[in-house]
Amino acid sequence: MVQTLEVGVPEAIDDNLQEKALIYPNPAGDLIFVKCGSIVPMTFHIVNLTGQRVISKTLVSDYESIDISGLSNGIYMVELDDKRFKIVVE
Repeated sequence: MVQTLEVGVPEAIDDNLQEKALIYPNPAGDLIFVKCGSIVPMTFHIVNLTGQRVISKTLVSDYESIDISGLSNGIYMVELDDKRFKIVVE
């Protein structure tokens, strides 16, 4: 049996965006899912702890999957427009 756990984004800087955006699962494996309601298009970046953008994409639908299988295990920041969220890749 596979269980799905949706994890909100408590590290969000903007509470209004937090209510409209979900990034899950967290910790993540090969994929993360971004659900951003009606606030698209939106600029999406994954940034490592040295500040380097390792994945960049423009989200054009309110629900998208992002392939993160090429990322090393660790902690990353997700930037949605100018807001930041923390994710852990395992």
